[in-house]
Amino acid sequence: MTVLLLVAEVDFSYSQEAGFPQVVPSSQQHFQYEHVVVSCEGLEGLTGWRVMKKVKGGVQTCAPIWSESTGPCIIQNAYLSDTGEYWCEMGGGRKSETVNITVTAGPVILESPVHPVMEGDAVTLRCRMKPASSNLTADFFKDGHLMESSSAGNLTFTNVSKCNEGLYKCRLSGAGESPESWLHVRGFPQVVPSSQQHFQYEHVVVSCEGLERLTGWRVMKRVKGGVQTCAPNWSASTGPCTLSNAFLHDTGEYWCEMGGGRKSETVNITVTAGPVILESPVHPVMEGDAVTLRCRMKSASSNLTADFFKDGHLMESSSAGNLTFTSVSRSNEGLYKCGLSGAGESPESWLHVRDQADAQFLQLPLPLWVGLGVCLFLVALLLLIALLRWRKQQTSRNVRVSRQASVAVPIDATYAVVTKAMMEQGN
Repeated sequence: MTVLLLVAEVDFSYSQEAGFPQVVPSSQQHFQYEHVVVSCEGLEGLTGWRVMKKVKGGVQTCAPIWSESTGPCIIQNAYLSDTGEYWCEMGGGRKSETVNITVTAGPVILESPVHPVMEGDAVTLRCRMKPASSNLTADFFKDGHLMESSSAGNLTFTNVSKCNEGLYKCRLSGAGESPESWLHVRGFPQVVPSSQQHFQYEHVVVSCEGLERLTGWRVMKRVKGGVQTCAPNWSASTGPCTLSNAFLHDTGEYWCEMGGGRKSETVNITVTAGPVILESPVHPVMEGDAVTLRCRMKSASSNLTADFFKDGHLMESSSAGNLTFTSVSRSNEGLYKCGLSGAGESPESWLHVRDQADAQFLQLPLPLWVGLGVCLFLVALLLLIALLRWRKQQTSRNVRVSRQASVAVPIDATYAVVTKAMMEQGN
């Protein structure tokens, strides 16, 4: 992924970045002559986006003419020349993140996520052959080194981490290799206190140290004044972003950045002068997690009933001041706020719930996987021993029966009757 940004010591000039365009089929790699669609419609709830692309011929709109280029970018028959970067653009300098598309004339592709994945996600890479075949072993490579061979043709990370980030390709025995694609894994800055909302004059720290096991990150923020480092100038901006006394103008998006265009995911921070805040997760939560939202008053009070609202509608009233999801789901995602009777309402914050892509047992930690593997091996070994003993008993029984049969059954015999003529007396 390429992030375009111009940095100066005093002045900052950034384009406004939105989300990602959607790609169908959702993969970085595609076979030549496949039907591929890149769409921006609905991005940030807006229409009128144009799909831009950077290919060998330079930067251009998907359509030949700018005025006719709104709407999805439909590639009826993808060619090698369609390989490149794609993004969404709108007037005023607003643009999205980029996605990479690779079109190949070869017989093998690696199906990998077209968007960055988050640490903790379940991610599967698939090796696919153009004339579909299910009986070929796939070899998966990362940064040129063989990682794993799979008869199923899949490489799965049940809990992906930054150490899994890299350049991947696959090979199908007897068929060939795919092109290489980058698997991008993103992390989040840490916020203390860990909440999206904070009271004015509170002490808030946004930190990137240790992210991806690296140092030297800069905390960036997008506030009303534009995009800037936490520190007054770029060269002095490494280290945590400490807001000793948070002000309303500190409300905005915060993320981590490093040279070479490397950046983290963003977190939202809202600073309010009001008497009530909603304490909600600053990072996305995973389906199935236990999540608690708390309604808090600046001057702590334990005898006020809290009303919780989602997307403007009253959900629940709680004398404890908490709203708990014991197993959160995508249906719980939305815009939340709370109100304390006689005190006021909090600002609104978005609860982001990520899909649990695999079944729960796939998320078992490594020690449990090892234990499960040992148990399965022992069970298989016992079954094998039992089978061998059964077969031995069957063989012995068959031999015994055969011997008994040979004793009990009489042997057929052939008898001859010999008659001797009696000699006449007197001879």
